[in-house]
Amino acid sequence: MQVFEWFLRKLEIMSYSSSNIPSTVLEQQIERPKSPLKRLIIGLLLMVIVAGALGAFQLYHTRAQLLQQAGANSQALVGIIQETIGAVMQKTDMTLLHVVDEVVHQYATGGVRAEELGHFVERQFRLMPEMDSLRIADPNGMVTLGSGHTPTVPVSIADRDYFTYLRDHADAGMVISKPLVGRVSKKLVIICARRINLEDGTFGGVVYAVLPLQQFNDLFKAVPVGSRGAISLRSDNLTLIARYSATDNEKNAVSRGSAGAPEAWLELVSQGKSQFGSYTATSLADGVNRIHYYKRISAYPLYVNVGIAVDDVLSEAHQEVLALAGAFAIFLLMAGVLIRLVDRNWHKTLAAENVLKRNYERLELMQEVSQHHAYTVQELLDFSLEKVIALTESGIGYIYHYNEEKQEFVLNTWSKNVMPACSVAEPQSLYQLEKTGIWGEVVRQRKPIVVNEYAAANSLKKGCPEGHVPLSRFLTIPVFDNDRIVAVVGVANKVLPYDQTDVLQLSLMMEGVWKIAARLTLEEHVLQSGNEWQSTFDSINDSISLIDTDQRIIRCNLATSLLLGREFTDIIGQPCWKLFHDSDALIEDCPMGKARLSLRSETSTINHAGRWLEVTVDPILSGHDVMTGAVHLVRDVTERIQSEESLRDMQAQMMQNDKLATIGQLAAGVAHEINNPMGFVGSNMVTLAKYIEKYNRYIELIEGEMRACSSGTLPEQVQALRQSLKLDYVMCDISVLVEENNEGIERVKRIVQDLRTFSRADSSSIGSADLNSCLDSTINIVINEIKYVAELKRDYGDLPKVQCNAQQINQVFMNLLINAAHAIQAKGEEIGVVSVRTWCDQNNAFVSISDNGCGIAPDSCGKIFDAFYTTKDVGKGTGLGLSISSGLIRKHGGEILVASEVGVGSTFTIRLPLKQPQSGDILQ
Repeated sequence: MQVFEWFLRKLEIMSYSSSNIPSTVLEQQIERPKSPLKRLIIGLLLMVIVAGALGAFQLYHTRAQLLQQAGANSQALVGIIQETIGAVMQKTDMTLLHVVDEVVHQYATGGVRAEELGHFVERQFRLMPEMDSLRIADPNGMVTLGSGHTPTVPVSIADRDYFTYLRDHADAGMVISKPLVGRVSKKLVIICARRINLEDGTFGGVVYAVLPLQQFNDLFKAVPVGSRGAISLRSDNLTLIARYSATDNEKNAVSRGSAGAPEAWLELVSQGKSQFGSYTATSLADGVNRIHYYKRISAYPLYVNVGIAVDDVLSEAHQEVLALAGAFAIFLLMAGVLIRLVDRNWHKTLAAENVLKRNYERLELMQEVSQHHAYTVQELLDFSLEKVIALTESGIGYIYHYNEEKQEFVLNTWSKNVMPACSVAEPQSLYQLEKTGIWGEVVRQRKPIVVNEYAAANSLKKGCPEGHVPLSRFLTIPVFDNDRIVAVVGVANKVLPYDQTDVLQLSLMMEGVWKIAARLTLEEHVLQSGNEWQSTFDSINDSISLIDTDQRIIRCNLATSLLLGREFTDIIGQPCWKLFHDSDALIEDCPMGKARLSLRSETSTINHAGRWLEVTVDPILSGHDVMTGAVHLVRDVTERIQSEESLRDMQAQMMQNDKLATIGQLAAGVAHEINNPMGFVGSNMVTLAKYIEKYNRYIELIEGEMRACSSGTLPEQVQALRQSLKLDYVMCDISVLVEENNEGIERVKRIVQDLRTFSRADSSSIGSADLNSCLDSTINIVINEIKYVAELKRDYGDLPKVQCNAQQINQVFMNLLINAAHAIQAKGEEIGVVSVRTWCDQNNAFVSISDNGCGIAPDSCGKIFDAFYTTKDVGKGTGLGLSISSGLIRKHGGEILVASEVGVGSTFTIRLPLKQPQSGDILQ
C-alpha cells in the first residue's frame, strides 16, 4: 500500500511539472486527492468489512447457539444422572434403615438372632443389585455378618472415618464415605452407612452398604457427552468420587478422593450457588476446555457435574469458518482484477482534480477537528495542533496558554516533530510577555502575525536560543474568550507563503477548538463531582437507589448490590418489586403507590430472604407537585424486630409470672388463714366428741339408777320427755355428725395442702413428680370450675415418675382444665364431659385432656399457641395461657398437640420426656 501511494503522489507531481514551482516543493505541498481508485478500494474494503462482519456475526451467533445448546444439554444430562444416582442413594438408605430397624427390634425382643438376621440382610441385599455387599459391624467395628463378598479373615472397620463419625454422633443420618478400597472386595468403592441406636440410646454398631465405583463409571460411559466430554461425581466438600472422560489416561487421570475442584466452581459455591450452577473452565487433568453444569443431589451430600468440550460443540462452526474463508479468497481475487481495470482509467483524470481536492481536504480537516471525540483537554489540543499543521501545510507548530493578569505564557505542547530536531539544552516552558520577541506581538497587537521571510532582518525579533529548530516562515494567532486572550497558536515552515486563507482557517478552527475545550473542562468537573458523589453514595450502609415513575432502578449505591447479592448491571433497569419482593407484578400496599398519592414519604416493612427490611420511599417532585421519581431507602431492621418480639414475649412471660406470683401469695395467705381456724375447729371437735361421750355415760348412769328405783322403768314424765326430745336418735346421730365434721375438716386440710403446692417458691427446680398426683392436686383446686358444667372422668395409667418442674406442669394442667370447662360452658347445652387420661411409652409420658365443648375452628388451630391470640370473647381471655403453657412444655423437651372439631370438642395431648437432658437441670 505504501508503494501504491508513492506512485500516486508521483503522478500528482507530474501533472504540475509545467508550472514554475519545483517538483520537490509540490511533492511536499500537494497531498494526493481522493480518486475513484481510492473510493473503489475503500468501497471494496467496506464490502469486505461488511461481509466479514456479517459472516463473523453469523459465526458468533452460531457459536453462541451451539454453546447455549451445549449448556442446556449438560443441564439435562445432569438432571438424568442426578435422578438416577439419587434413586440409588434413596434405595440404599431405605435398605440401611430396614436393617437398622430389624437389628433394634431383635435387641428389644430378646437379643440378636444371627441366623434370622443374616437371612433378613440377604433378602435386603438381593433387592439392591447396585450393592457389592451389605454388612453389619458391632460397636467395636468388627464385621459380624452380611451379604455379598464373604471375608476370609475377620475384618475391622473401626479405623474408617464413617465408622468413627457414626459412633460419635447419635443423631447422624446416612453417611457417605470418600472413595476407598474395600477390605473384602478389594475394589474401589464408596460406603453408605447408618448408625444403630439401641433403645437406651447407646451405640449398637453400624449397618453399611458397599457401592462399587465401577457402576458409576458404567453409568457415565452410557451418557452421550461427546468425544472429549467429562462426567464427575463429587461429595459435599467437592472431593472427587467418580469421574469419566474419554480423554483420561494414566498421565491425566484425576485421583479419587482428591479435593482439586475447579476454581470457577469453588468461586460459585463461595457466592452461595451451592445447589446448582454452570461455568466454563479448562481441565487441569487433560487441558480440555469444557462447559460444565453441576447440581446437588437432593437430600444427599453429592454433586453431579457434566462437562461438554467446547471443541466438540464448535466443530460445526469451524467448518463454517473454512467455507467463509474460501468465499473471501475468491472475492478478493475478483476485487484485485477490478482495481487493476479502474487504475488504468483513473490516472487520466488525476491531475485535473488535485487543485479542487486540496481545498476540499482543508474543509475535511476542519470538520474532523470539530467532530473529534476527545476525553481530555490535553488530548483535544494535541490532536488539533497536528491537524492545524496539516491544514496550513506547515512543518511545525505550538500552543501556549496565556494569563493576562500575570502577562505570562505557559507552554501547552509542541508538535511531534519539534523535539527530535531541537537541541536546546534546557528548553524553557514559561515566558514573560516583555521578554518575548516577534512571537509575542500577537498579544501586544491583539491580532494575527505573519512572517513569510523569517530570515530577513526585523526590529521585533530578539533571536532564538542555540539549537532551536530553524524557521523559514511563521504564522501566529491569538485565541479569545470573552475579549480575553487565553492562548496563542503558532505554525511555521510552510513551503509556500502564508496568506489570509491560512489566517482565517487557523483562526476559525482554533475558535471552535477552544469552545470544545471549555466544554470538556466542564465535563471533567462534572465527572469528578459525579465520582465524588458516587463515593459518598457508596459509603452509606443502608441501601439507597433512585427509581423512576415505573419503579425501575436507575441508580443505586454499593449497599444495594451487597443487600441483593447482584452486580450493578443486574440491578439497573430492574423494577424494585422484582428485586426486593421476588414478584412478577406490582405488589399490594406498596409504599411507592402510597407516595404517588400522598406526595410524601411512605414506609413499610417486608421480609426478604429471611431478613426484615424497612422500605422508605421519598418522592421527587417537580415544581408543579408532579412526582418524577423517588428515593428508595432500604434499612435492615431484623435485629430491631427480633428484639421487639423478644421483648413482647418477655413481657408476656413477666405478666404471667407476676400473675402466678400473686396467685401463689394469695394461695399461701389463704392457706395460712384457713389453717389457723381449722386447727382449733379440729381440736374442738375432738374435745366435743369426748364431752358427748361423757354426757352419754352420765345419762345412761342416771337412767339406770332411775330404773332401779322404779322397778326397772323410767318415770312417765322422764319417759315422755325422752321421747319428745328424740334422745335416742340424737345420741346416735351426734356421733355421725362429729365424724362428718372431721371428714370435712380433713378435706379442707387437703385443699390447703394443694394450695401450698401451687404456692411453692422453688419454681425453677427440677425434681421427680408423679403426674397422676399432680393432676389430682390440680383438679382439687379447679373442681369448682368443672363440677357445675361437666362430669369429670379420670383414666390414669401406670406412670413412672417424670423429671420436671411440678409447679409449672400443674400450671399447664390447670390452664387446660379451665379451658375445657369454658369450652363446655360456651357450648351452652347440657352437662358436658371432661376426660383426663394418662399413659406412657419407653421414653415419654402422655397426658390428654378432652372435652365435648364448642371446639376450635380449623383456621384458629394453628394460632392458639401464639401470644395474645384468643378465641374467647373480648374481656374473657388474655391470649397468654396456651402460649405460656406451650412454652413451658417445650422447655421440658416436650410438646402440646391439639385435635379439635367445631361443635364436637377438643383434645389437648401433652408429651413429656421421662428424663430431662443433663444440661436442663434448671428451667428458666
